[in-house]
Amino acid sequence: SIAVAVSPQSVIVGAGQVTQFTATVTGANSGVTWSVNGIAGGDATVGTIDSMGNYTAPAVAQNATATVSAASNVDPTKSATGAVTIVAPGVVTATANVQVAMYTITPPVSANVSIQFGPDTTYGLKTWEQPSLSGGGAVTILVAGMKLNSTYHMQAILKFADGTEFDDVDHKFTTGTLPAANVPNVVATTSAGATPQSGVELLDLVGIGEPSLGAVVTDLGGNVLWTYNPPLPGSPQVNPIKLLANGHFLVGLSAQPDGTSSLVQEVDLSGQVIWQLTGTQLNQALATASCAGCNITVYGMHHDFAVLPNGHLIVIASENVVETGLTGFPNPV
Repeated sequence: SIAVAVSPQSVIVGAGQVTQFTATVTGANSGVTWSVNGIAGGDATVGTIDSMGNYTAPAVAQNATATVSAASNVDPTKSATGAVTIVAPGVVTATANVQVAMYTITPPVSANVSIQFGPDTTYGLKTWEQPSLSGGGAVTILVAGMKLNSTYHMQAILKFADGTEFDDVDHKFTTGTLPAANVPNVVATTSAGATPQSGVELLDLVGIGEPSLGAVVTDLGGNVLWTYNPPLPGSPQVNPIKLLANGHFLVGLSAQPDGTSSLVQEVDLSGQVIWQLTGTQLNQALATASCAGCNITVYGMHHDFAVLPNGHLIVIASENVVETGLTGFPNPV
């Protein structure tokens, strides 16, 4: 009897990519007719396949599927199929931060996603990995660490549970520029014979050399890779800024004197505020607190904070206190 087998039985390909199918026929000559979704040779909508089994995926804007079939030329009722999952190209868009790109891609099944990027297609830099939802779904990663006014290449890498890997097409992204007066002049020097360790520097400039950006990240050559300086009422300056485990930053902002217009906020790499606590909100909470000694009014938060293991915060705050009987000061002071 005649039997037909197709290999691979399932495959994941990118839009426009080519993959090879092989048909094995037993009990007759090896000739087969290839089709895609029942269309001999396929078409531009479902993808095409040639007589050698080379399948070319169609251009799609959303993930799609197709079925490749090989039927025996001797007995067309004898056939076998292979399943194709077509992954749509990722989408790269700009964010509110001119040095940060937003890369979104949709794995068709569960996968860990990372983005490699660099000034050319050798890339060289890579984001961390983020998992998709169970069963697949859109994953969005913010890509940061790029110099101002420069063109970068970037490509998503999908790692599936079975150990296979899928690489998206290459994308280009051009970073923007910032007013020269706002960009700090950072000079890096290396001691003779010394080799710097890898990494970046997170700097809190505390208004040095106004007008300037409040917080910046530089590489070890002094190139500015990321900035944050939110336009807020009262013109508070960045006091501490700390990296959180989720890749966001926790920022404390306050003005003089002693914490005016203060707030603490969590921001992502694009500068989007995830949550914030203002000095006014803190005072509202203190006013209704039930703990002993908690019903105080703070002038503002400033200088530093600590993140506790449970996610709560300890903040330094200032308080107005009226005193009498202080030597050398009028009463009350």
